[in-house]
Order: sequence, then C-alpha cells, then structure tokens
Amino acid sequence: MGGGGGGGGNGGNGGDGNCFSATSLVDLVDGTQILMKDLKVGQGLITLDENGTLKETTFLGWLHRDTKQEASFLVITTSNGYQITLTPDHIIWVGSGMRFAHNVKIGDLLYARDGSLNPVTAICEIKSSGIFSPLTTDSTILVDGILVDTGKGGKGGG
Repeated sequence: MGGGGGGGGNGGNGGDGNCFSATSLVDLVDGTQILMKDLKVGQGLITLDENGTLKETTFLGWLHRDTKQEASFLVITTSNGYQITLTPDHIIWVGSGMRFAHNVKIGDLLYARDGSLNPVTAICEIKSSGIFSPLTTDSTILVDGILVDTGKGGKGGG
C-alpha cells in the first residue's frame, strides 16, 4: 500500500486495492458510527491497542477513494454477528497476526470491538460500487466492529 497520509483526494492505483465498501461503518470517539464514505480528515476514530483495549486514532486521509468504481468484496461474518465487507486483498487481523482477507477461512479468529476473538462463520463474495481505503495514525481501525489494517501494518502502536 504505501505510506503518506494523503489529504483527502482519490489516491490509489486505480485497481480494487485494499478497500472497504461505501456501506462500511466506523466508530467515532463519541460513540457514534458513520459510514466510511462520510469520514472527514482529522476525525477521531476507535481502534484497539495491543492489549485489545479501545483506543483513539485519527483519520489522516484516503489512500484510495472512488465512489463509483465497481469492485468485488468479501463479506466475512463472525459468531458474534459482526459482518465486515472488504476487498480480498485488504489486511485483516486474524489471531496473533495479519492476513489478506482472501486467506481468511471459516473458524479463523477475528478481533471484535470488545477485544475478544470471534470465529468466522461465513464468507461470501459480492460486487458493489464505491471503494474506500482510509489511513489512520495507528494504522489500524475498527470497521464494522472488526479490527483491520489501514496501510502500514501494525497493531496498536502509535
């Protein structure tokens, strides 16, 4: 993916990349949720630290943002009811490490909003329009209640 914070432009390489759908939800520090597509640079978001505790991170800008591009997404569902929609090449936290979404399998454990590990119960593929790849100060973010990487590869940190 590459570095930099990008200001809020379209960024990216024109491919499906490592992105989320327009309907993906992110948690703000005030406890509310908003659609990924509505993020504003500088907003405080929630992620997990290395101990699985909620912590604040800041939205720096877009690595990729295209509201019209059609892409293939995986919809991954966990036993606690969380359902994340992301492109197959996006990095997601599985157990003690990172994995591309297309390598996630039924039974793999994903980090949820409460810091618990929850098994994957279903995976399906869909097509949808709109792809979004945010960058945060911690390089992680909770999307649809699941911990994912945002570009630099690191859990917690800061």
